[in-house]
Amino acid sequence: MVNGPGEANMTNIGITGGGNNTHMIYIDGKKDHIVKEKDLAPYLEELIRKKASDKSLKQ
Repeated sequence: MVNGPGEANMTNIGITGGGNNTHMIYIDGKKDHIVKEKDLAPYLEELIRKKASDKSLKQ
């Protein structure tokens, strides 16, 4: 979780809170998409696991 778009630009996976129970997801410092609050935890788990798996394959 970051403070805002400026900090999200420096993340592998960043989340900024938005209105209406939504969150902007940043991937590799770029705006990617919006996720609803109710879907956030399982979505993040999947995204983090995929990102970690991709990184381990590159090593």
